[in-house]
Amino acid sequence: MSGSRYWVSISRNGIRLGAGFMLTGCYVLTAHHCLGDDITGTEDVKIEFEGGGEVLSGRVLRRSPRADLALIDVPELGGIPILPRATLASAGEAWRNPYRPSLSHALLNGIIEAVPVTYQCEGGDALEAMQLGCVQNLGDYAGYSGSPIEGGRPDDESKLFGVLIEQYPQHYPDDHSAPRPASTVLFAVTLSEVFRRFDCFDLGHLISLLPSSSGTEASRARERIGRPTADSDLQAHIAAANAAVEALDGWQKRGLLDEQYVTALKLRVIERHLLGDETGEQS
Repeated sequence: MSGSRYWVSISRNGIRLGAGFMLTGCYVLTAHHCLGDDITGTEDVKIEFEGGGEVLSGRVLRRSPRADLALIDVPELGGIPILPRATLASAGEAWRNPYRPSLSHALLNGIIEAVPVTYQCEGGDALEAMQLGCVQNLGDYAGYSGSPIEGGRPDDESKLFGVLIEQYPQHYPDDHSAPRPASTVLFAVTLSEVFRRFDCFDLGHLISLLPSSSGTEASRARERIGRPTADSDLQAHIAAANAAVEALDGWQKRGLLDEQYVTALKLRVIERHLLGDETGEQS
């Protein structure tokens, strides 16, 4: 997978469905509407990585139709591209989208107009989202759904803000009932909302941030989480890790700790409770 980017194209039976991107070392995130509503016999898809051109088999793991989100498991993944750092966005920040449906499509960028904003998506649920102002007035942004929204300043470290799901339709004064795809306002779901929507992210997304996430340490952690619930000692450690992570999130929201320090502390919690610390206590 050398040279591959972390964003992908998703297809089924040779038909392109939409965009997605690696959220962890084993999951691709996309917009649910890209996969279609009829789930009978449609769980198997192909994942094509940009840059490297590698095509892998994937299977839809979780669907959240009302939130317009879906996760795809990619079991054949032997290594992962470099993933950007999951980051909270701020209003007024620049954003960019590194994905293009084809080489004849424009790259998108702009300014984050509002975040967090509660947005009711077409699926029906109210979501924590980002309202994006887009510089490129394409009229119709079909094909970009499911792609990543990154930090947009050239001197930024690589930052991942969320997943693009919808274009806000422009309504004209002479006909309020007829939306037309002419608005340059887009909506993206925050990563915080994504992690809340899928139960597999209570600790899994943190494990993926471990320095050797493609190696034995992450494998050990996933192995421990996957053990039967009868292992009361392990379940106690998982519960303790979850409680510590929730407390750290609360302190960050109150401004007591900065984001970078909180991320480091979360990883230390996982190392202690699921991988074993320097003393080997949990290994």
